[in-house]
Amino acid sequence: MELHTPVCVAAMKNGKNAVSEVPLCITIEEAWEIVETHEKTGKWATIGLEGFRDNTLLNMVRKGLFGKIVHAETGYIHDLRMVKFTPDEEPWRLQHSVLRNGNLYPDHPMSVMLPVLDINHGDRFDYIQSMSSGSVMLRDYAELNYGKDSLYANTRFALGDYNASVVRTVNGKMMTIIHDTSTPHPREDFRLQGTKGIFHSDGRRIYIEGLSPREHEWEPADKYFKEYAVPRQKVRQED
Repeated sequence: MELHTPVCVAAMKNGKNAVSEVPLCITIEEAWEIVETHEKTGKWATIGLEGFRDNTLLNMVRKGLFGKIVHAETGYIHDLRMVKFTPDEEPWRLQHSVLRNGNLYPDHPMSVMLPVLDINHGDRFDYIQSMSSGSVMLRDYAELNYGKDSLYANTRFALGDYNASVVRTVNGKMMTIIHDTSTPHPREDFRLQGTKGIFHSDGRRIYIEGLSPREHEWEPADKYFKEYAVPRQKVRQED
């Protein structure tokens, strides 16, 4: 991660645009270095995000099925304890848990929320508040798997087990970004709340006030996805 900004800045100074894996930068100073290098060179550096995963859901938002969007929630909610303690595979992960606290991986989950919140298309981020829990799980995992006297079990981890970062936009929408890679849980994904209803990607559930058959109860979202499918996805469904 610490090499992303230097590589991008070097590319820009040598007349090249740059696309980076996440994160583009780690510190505020690095972020300003990228901005200032762009202003001097005219070249840009950006993140290679996954992009919005479902154009049909985005179409539902655009068509007003959920009313005005109030809140979106997602995150990097992925149990990575085994990966962190397997240094031959991804040695950088554990070291960041030792040195840093906060949301260490906001970029990919944010790519899901940016389009539905109209970020940079009529709205923008205003401010953020971020809070982490205490750090317990990595040390417990190390004790269980490597013993109480092991180096891992006696390492002090800065990263809290759970981080929630809440962002408010200028137009009053909210976004919650969660970072949870140290607790035992299945992988989670995406929740979207509007003034008329809600969508949850877990089980692809939906509730639309006045349309859902039972008040305040989830229903499968399949019929809505069929009705609002964009042309390319309709062809795929017919195939």
